[in-house]
Amino acid sequence: MNTVEADLDREESDREWKRPSLEEVFKIERAVGWWKGLLDGEEQGERKGAAKILERQLTRRFGVLSIWVRATIHLADQKTLEKWSDLVLDACSLEEVIGPCPPVG
Repeated sequence: MNTVEADLDREESDREWKRPSLEEVFKIERAVGWWKGLLDGEEQGERKGAAKILERQLTRRFGVLSIWVRATIHLADQKTLEKWSDLVLDACSLEEVIGPCPPVG
C-alpha cells in the first residue's frame, strides 16, 4: 500500500461514525432541552403579548369585557389571536370577533 492509499484509509476511518459516550449523549440532550425550553418560552411570551394587545383593542372598541371574553382571549392559541386581531378592525360587535358567549347552565 502506498502513502496516498494509507492516507485515504486513515481519512475514511476517521470519518466513520463513533458511538458517543453516555456523557456526550446527556450533554446533547441537555442542550436540546434548553433550546426547546427557550423556544417554548418565547412562543408563550408572544402569545401573552398578543392576548394583551387584543384585549386592549377590544376594550377600546366595545367597552368593558366580561370575564368570559377575557378568559377566552387568554386561553386562545397564537393563530386564533392573530385571526381575532384582524377581525377587530372591521367588526361591528364583539360577537363578530370572538363569537357568542356559550349559554350558562
